Amino acid sequence: MDHGWSWVILIGGAIIQMIVSLLCVVGIFNVIFLEVFQKDRQTTAWLAAVQSSLVCLFGLPAGHIIKKLGPRTTTILGAFLGGLGFFLAYFANGIFSLFLTFGLLVGEYFS
Repeated sequence: MDHGWSWVILIGGAIIQMIVSLLCVVGIFNVIFLEVFQKDRQTTAWLAAVQSSLVCLFGLPAGHIIKKLGPRTTTILGAFLGGLGFFLAYFANGIFSLFLTFGLLVGEYFS
């Protein structure tokens, strides 16, 4: 029987799906990065490439962390680091700071 938790799971899953869908459309941000940072296309395209690469790179360590800490703790830790990455990316004033925040921390979050 449903005890009310199924709605929480449904809403949580929908929120996660909306956040993870950013991984599929990260190339759209390239146009904004070109305008804001006045860099060439190759430099701004590296942001999406770094983020996508780190998703694959952090997959194996994430599996080991799950075995050691458990899935709940690992999810909370990843969500914290990803949220921190999005928060700091908002205040980024240069392309290198976006590599560290949007590329590294958010790429880790998506893995």
